[in-house]
Amino acid sequence: MKVLSVLVLATLALVGAFALGNVSAQSDEAPQMPEWMKPAKQHKELAESCGEFSVRGMYFPAPGAPAMEMVGTAKREMIMNGYYVKETFSSEWMGMPFKGTLIQGFDTLSKTYQSIWIESASPFMSYMVGKEKDGVITSTFEAPDPMSGAMTKHRSTYTRDGGTSVLTMYVTKDGAEHKSMTMTYTKKK
Repeated sequence: MKVLSVLVLATLALVGAFALGNVSAQSDEAPQMPEWMKPAKQHKELAESCGEFSVRGMYFPAPGAPAMEMVGTAKREMIMNGYYVKETFSSEWMGMPFKGTLIQGFDTLSKTYQSIWIESASPFMSYMVGKEKDGVITSTFEAPDPMSGAMTKHRSTYTRDGGTSVLTMYVTKDGAEHKSMTMTYTKKK
């Protein structure tokens, strides 16, 4: 086990040295970060979305079915040198504690927002990819239907205005899309 740990550390050190050597070999000056590695304006906007929030939401299990209310809290903070937001969400859902974690970032190469969501109510991860247009980030992903286990298509929209942001989720079943959830985040003062 110790040999494996030493090999992993040595490999990481070599990769790091190689990367720094390639960057510094480009000039006699101090190493310059490639443009794609520099934080973009989207990273600054993600940082502005951080803080502590009260969250109110509505879950719509099916078209025409009664909506169910959800109340919770969220904390959003920047991690990994300001490239990513980590959101920790807590609430009660159907009489049980519910927790979720979101990791969200902006990929400067593909020019897309990418997110991973995990939660205490299911054993799978949701991986979302989206783009921003006119102040709205629209993402898509697939996830299992909790009733049938079949994969379903999902779409989300995210808007932010000052200290308030709104996340709306949609699901496509039997060829028709319907709103499945809306969550309003209000920044605590």
